[in-house]
Amino acid sequence: LADHRATLAACLEVSRDGKHVTLAGAAVVGDRVHTGIIAAWDSTAAMRRELPKIIATVKPRALAWFPNGPTAAFMVELSKPRRGTVTAGRWPPLGVKLTEITSEAPAVCMGFAEQIDSDALRHDGHALALAHIGNAVRRPYGDLWAFDRRGAGHIDAVYAMAGAVHTARALPPAPPALRSVGGKAK
Repeated sequence: LADHRATLAACLEVSRDGKHVTLAGAAVVGDRVHTGIIAAWDSTAAMRRELPKIIATVKPRALAWFPNGPTAAFMVELSKPRRGTVTAGRWPPLGVKLTEITSEAPAVCMGFAEQIDSDALRHDGHALALAHIGNAVRRPYGDLWAFDRRGAGHIDAVYAMAGAVHTARALPPAPPALRSVGGKAK
C-alpha cells in the first residue's frame, strides 16, 4: 500500500468492548482494491499515543471512522485540528482528510463482501485480519446485513478493512503530481 499513497485511505475501528483497535488501509490500484492491516493495539491508550505518528508516516489521503460506532468516542478528540508544536506534530498531517463514514454500516459491509465475491479485492493475508474474519457473522437487518461477532471474539479488523475499502473507492481522483519547470515546482 505504501507505493499507492495517492489512492490510500485508512480506517480506524475500536472493538465494541474497547479492548482492541485496528487501523487498516486500502488503495484502488487499476481495477482492484488492495487492503491490509497498518497497525493494531490491545489498548486505546497505546493507540492514542501512536496513531498520530503512524498517520504522519503513512500519509493516507483520508483517515476514516464510523461515527455511529465505538470509535466515535475517541474521534471527538482526534478530529480536532491542531497546529504542530515542539512536542506534537500537526494534526491531521498535511494532505490527510479526516472522514466520517456516513453510509450506513450495512452498505459498507455488503460493499466489502461484493468486492470479495467479484474478485476485485486483494488483501495482505495478515493473521489479525484472518482471525477477525473468522470471528464475524452476517447479522440481517431486513434485506440488508452487517458484520457482527460470533461469540466473544473481536471483529474490529473486519470493520477497519471494510471502512478503508469503502473510503478508498469513494476518494476523488488524486490531484496531478507537481512538475518542475525551470527549476521551480508548478
